[in-house]
Amino acid sequence: MKNKIMIVLILVIMVQSNVSAARTENVYIEIDLSDSSLHVKSKAFAKKSAFFIDGHIKDLSLGSKVHIRTFGEYSRDKNPFSLKFTFLKRKGSKPREVRAIVKRIIENVPDFVQDGKLKLQEKTSLIGELKILAQLLEISQNNTVIILSDLLEYSADANAYQLIKSKKGALPPPKSDYLSGVNVIALGAGYGVKSSQQNDRLEAVWTEYFKQAGVKRFRYLSDF
Repeated sequence: MKNKIMIVLILVIMVQSNVSAARTENVYIEIDLSDSSLHVKSKAFAKKSAFFIDGHIKDLSLGSKVHIRTFGEYSRDKNPFSLKFTFLKRKGSKPREVRAIVKRIIENVPDFVQDGKLKLQEKTSLIGELKILAQLLEISQNNTVIILSDLLEYSADANAYQLIKSKKGALPPPKSDYLSGVNVIALGAGYGVKSSQQNDRLEAVWTEYFKQAGVKRFRYLSDF
């Protein structure tokens, strides 16, 4: 009898642990369509990114939302691609179904580019995109922004290619705390830089930028 009671208690604890592990979150996947980014031309890297993202969203609870957006030049006309999925119980929106769709989209980005469904762009206006994104965030909820980009900003706001050549390089100070409490993950950061020193500098300038913007945690992942 004692053994049966113990087994029941263990099962209850396991169920409670699984419930507590699930979390409600808004995930924004930002795809950089500039021609310098690896995921727009490497099928292997795109698949790797899709696997990473799936690992992040697989434990999200019902009610969580996954957004997919593109950016490049500072123009929504050139970046109309925007999708939104909500984890629900109904068919077509069940978590495993949404995960499959998201994974398929991310791993096929190189094909979409090659087929002309997504247009390569010559600039990377990430700062401008983040300002737009900040207007869409539901600040009262948990938000994670996953950026598929080399983070080499090249826009009217800054030229990261020049910044990383100097120890004193810095991005323009952002509006204080405009991304307050947000988690940011960059996949493929630093791809194409000429040295580990430049990669360190690129990480440093973005770390400082996101710190000033109020980001809760920033992960700079050149590989993953």
